[in-house]
Amino acid sequence: MLRHGRYDFSIPFAHGTTCTARLSLHQQFHLALVTLRGRRLFEPFSGLVSALLSTPCTGPLLGGVLVFALTQPLVNILVIFVAIGLGLAAPYVVLILRPSLLKRLPRAGAWTTVIQHSFGWLLLAAALFYAQSVLPAAWGTPLWIALLVAVLGWVTITLWRATERSARTAALFVGATAAVLGYFGSGLGQSAETVIAWQPLRVADVAALSTLGRPALVEFTADWCINCKVLEKTVYQDREVVSALKRTGTIPLQVDLTRPDPALEHLLALHGGVGLPFAVVLDHKGREVQTLSGLFTSTSLVQALNKTATQEDS
Repeated sequence: MLRHGRYDFSIPFAHGTTCTARLSLHQQFHLALVTLRGRRLFEPFSGLVSALLSTPCTGPLLGGVLVFALTQPLVNILVIFVAIGLGLAAPYVVLILRPSLLKRLPRAGAWTTVIQHSFGWLLLAAALFYAQSVLPAAWGTPLWIALLVAVLGWVTITLWRATERSARTAALFVGATAAVLGYFGSGLGQSAETVIAWQPLRVADVAALSTLGRPALVEFTADWCINCKVLEKTVYQDREVVSALKRTGTIPLQVDLTRPDPALEHLLALHGGVGLPFAVVLDHKGREVQTLSGLFTSTSLVQALNKTATQEDS
């Protein structure tokens, strides 16, 4: 189909969906696809293209999950990968067994276009998230504010131009979601009961861990680690965790591995860490009490902190 001097074609996938790509009539890529169509080479090639096209959507989310899986025992790795496969395949299996459910799915329309465009802002946010690890720290907040203002401005323009109620509803949903994420991401809703006063742990401070005279919680993190940010917005802001830190007199220390540092990476490996996120609880003599790898719960962290008080009493 020729539209505005561009050619639209669909790449078929094994599960029956299609991915539409727009290429110029003069590009050789289109000729290669036409040549491959109808041959056995086309299906593997279309699978490769679909994997490349889906990387920006799945990479930021599944990447952290896969890194976490590689730090787990073999049984856990198999369970995680099987769960991912079942989760991706389950909707199609259900629809194959019950084709009548397709009639209950919402029909495409103007609202789907709004949602489709909003994914572009989501990918831009992912790009900014990873870019801030190499940008000056002072740039982070202004860039996020600019992105939020741009999203809300786009929502306003979409509401003004929309002629269908479904499109306006979709735009309001996207705007409300962006506003809520901006509010919680800015930390405006935090109180003293949910804020940990982290102290940076540098190379020169590592030798002093055994002479602190107080328990310590050492968190290994990085700006590019999505799971680390999840823990910092959930577990480390839990009231029970903050209360346990104060009750046990634990010093919260943060190791920033955004940029490689052999000495700090050695400290990570010394406690058995092979990836991020990772945390270790030390007693008042700097001895390891418990390590927490990957995603963990606030209950697990509180229990580890309580062990420091038990060891000190003994």
